[in-house]
Order: sequence, then C-alpha cells, then structure tokens
Amino acid sequence: MGKMDQIFEIIAFCLAKIEKENDWMPFYTNVLNMTPHAGQEEFLRKSLSRENLLHPGNGFGKTEVLAGKHIRFILKHFLDGSNYQTLNIAITTDQACLVLDRIVKFISNSPILNFWLFADRSNPITKFPHPIIKYCNGAKTEGRTTKRKAEAVEGMEYGYITADEIALEMH
Repeated sequence: MGKMDQIFEIIAFCLAKIEKENDWMPFYTNVLNMTPHAGQEEFLRKSLSRENLLHPGNGFGKTEVLAGKHIRFILKHFLDGSNYQTLNIAITTDQACLVLDRIVKFISNSPILNFWLFADRSNPITKFPHPIIKYCNGAKTEGRTTKRKAEAVEGMEYGYITADEIALEMH
C-alpha cells in the first residue's frame, strides 16, 4: 500500500467516525493535528441540524471549529472536484478571511494534508478580488462579505456555508 493510499485510508476512517458516530476527535487529532477543548467538541457533536448556532465568548476557538468543518466537507466531497465549493461569509471580507487563514494553518500543520491538498502550496489563498482557497481537485473555499445584503453570493451554489459574526449583520 502506497503512502497516499494510507493517507486516504486514515481520512476515510476519520470521516466515517463523524458520519456514523458523530465523533470528531479522530478527525481533529489525526487529520488536523489539533485537539479541540470540551466546548468545541460538544458543539461539533451537537451541530447536526441544517442550521446550527454557536454564541461563545471571545477566545472560545470558533474559528478552529468552522475551519475544521470546511476541511471535513472538502474531503468528504473530494470526488466532486470543481463542482464542490464551501463559503464562509461575514460582515467584512477581512472577518470572512479569518476562517480561510485558519484552514490554511490547519492544512499546513497537518502531516497528512500539507503536501498535497492545496492546488498551489506556495500561495494557498488568492486574496483578490475576494479570498479563495483552491484545492488540488478543483474544489474551493471562498470568503465573502454580507455587505449590500450579501449580493456577492446571490445565485451561487455552495455545499457548505458558515456565517461568522452574523449577529452584527443588519439584514
């Protein structure tokens, strides 16, 4: 069995633990190289609905939770390639970019993701005209703003969407 086969086997095992047992710990520890604290783990286990809300205090680590979920969905839908996109939206593009920055950090620090998942390892995030991470299979994660009633994402299709600091949004 080759190295990539072993990596895909680990990823498949971790994704299966989430799907079958709602156990995120193997994914975070083995794939993302991070151990969530008890509050993060609880939110991960309980965020099963179509829409989930997290209202933590500062320093909770919400960005890590959101970034990890984006990576999970990119890996889960890996064979969909360029047909699969995720979105983090926030009141400003800078705020939306925080999750994308954390995705890059997770992947860069992951012994099993860092050498193959990005389309361009030397420049994983394109910042202009808006932040985009492009993956080796053609999938993307975008960061967009809710300004002008989120017109930047009207008519777009995303497989997974997170909204950061949404309580600040007036519309």
